[in-house]
Amino acid sequence: MKYEKPKISKKDLEKVIDSNFNIPFENLKEIPGGEIAKTYSFNIGKNKFFIQFNQANMSGGTGIELDYFDRFKALNIPVRNVVKRDVINGIHYAITEEVKGKKLQELSETEIKELLPFIFDALINISKIDIKNTTGYGWFSSGGNGWFPTWRDHINFVMEEEPDELFYGKWYDLFKTTFLDKGTYELYYQKMKELLKYLPEDRYFMHGNFSFSNIIVHNKKISAIIDWQDSRYGDFLLDFTYFVFWFSDSLGNYIIENFKEYLESKNMKTENYYERIKCYKYYFGLDALRFYAKTDQKESYDYALKLLEKID
Repeated sequence: MKYEKPKISKKDLEKVIDSNFNIPFENLKEIPGGEIAKTYSFNIGKNKFFIQFNQANMSGGTGIELDYFDRFKALNIPVRNVVKRDVINGIHYAITEEVKGKKLQELSETEIKELLPFIFDALINISKIDIKNTTGYGWFSSGGNGWFPTWRDHINFVMEEEPDELFYGKWYDLFKTTFLDKGTYELYYQKMKELLKYLPEDRYFMHGNFSFSNIIVHNKKISAIIDWQDSRYGDFLLDFTYFVFWFSDSLGNYIIENFKEYLESKNMKTENYYERIKCYKYYFGLDALRFYAKTDQKESYDYALKLLEKID
C-alpha cells in the first residue's frame, strides 16, 4: 500500500496550537515538501515554532530528542527543543522551537568541506552515547533494546517484509503494484549480501538518517541535527555512509578519504573500511528504492537506481 501523509483539519490544527500556548498564534503556514510528515510553521509573539503531524509508525523521532536530550547536550550534540508531543484523532504531532540556519544541502561544496571537522565530531559524539545497559542491534524498542541479535541480521532485514504496524509492512506487494522492480532489487541485494562478511559486530548508538537534509547549519557551525526516527545500534560507519551516499562522486570520495584520516588520527579502527561503506551504500540504495516506490516518487527512484549502478 502506498504511503499517504496524515490529514489534519484546519479546526484540529488550530485547536492543537491554541491548547499549548497562552497567547494567540500568528502567521500559520503549511511548509511544502517533506515526504512523511505534514508540517506547519507559526509564530507566538516574536518566536517561531513548527508543528509536525505523523502517522503513528513514523512519530518516534522527536521522542528520542526528548528522551536523550540531556545525553545529547552532555556530548555537545545539538538538537531541537521539543515543546510538546501528543496525539489528536489518532495522528501524532510534535511542536518544536525554530532552529536558526540552513540545511547542509543548501550550502556550496566549499562550505560543506569547511564544515567537515564539525560533522565528523558530531557523528563520533553520537556514537559515544552510553548504551551499555541495553542489548541487541538495529532499531530499538521503548525499553531500549535492539530488535536483532546481530548487526548483520539488521542489515539483512532490508530484504524482509515487516510487521503491518511498521512503515513498510508487507512491502513485497510493491513489486506488483508499483515501479519497484523485483529483479533489480534482488540483484543489488545479492551484491550487498556478499559484503556482509566484512561487517563488524560493533555496537554504537547511531542517528540512522545522518543526511545533509537533517543537519542544520548556522554561522559555520551545526545548530541542530534533526529527524532521529531511524536511530539504532550498530556500526557507526552506517551513519557516515548515509551522509556521503547522496553526494556527487568527487565530493563523496573526498569526504570518505578525509573521514578515514580523521578516524586514524583518533586511533579508531578502520578495518575493512571501504568494504563496509560499499555494503552500506547497497543497503541505503535498496531502502531508497522501496521508499520511493511506496511514496510514488518515480524520479527519485530513478536517481537512487543510478546511484546503485555506480557503486561497483
